[in-house]
Amino acid sequence: LIEVQFREGTHIRETERKVADMEQYFWKYDGVSAVSSAVGAGHVRFLLTYTVPVDASRHYAALLIDVDDYKLIDEILLDVQNDLDDLFPDATVNVKKFILGPGEGGKIQLSINGPDPEVLRDLAEGAGHRFDGS
Repeated sequence: LIEVQFREGTHIRETERKVADMEQYFWKYDGVSAVSSAVGAGHVRFLLTYTVPVDASRHYAALLIDVDDYKLIDEILLDVQNDLDDLFPDATVNVKKFILGPGEGGKIQLSINGPDPEVLRDLAEGAGHRFDGS
């Protein structure tokens, strides 16, 4: 599962174009059997049980990548994250294993953005201390 957030205000046609580029990227991997995407919202949830951001909009997309062998996921996960971060620097990309079941298990995730790397590092370290009890 790849979730993508482009900058607020990105036109939906631009999001569609970039997501189409992402879809093409996945076909370079042997073992990818299907690529599907949803732009502006999550995939239809008649069966899928994953969390879609409340503020999903024209700058949000979700891609589901099917593979012939689940072992391929662990082999490519980090490369896919790094490649998509490099190829789409204007987007926040979150690559993760798709898990069937009741939600995401209560994991806490935090994204901190801004222009000053030193301030971001301090904020990130402070947030980590709050969650680990120190």
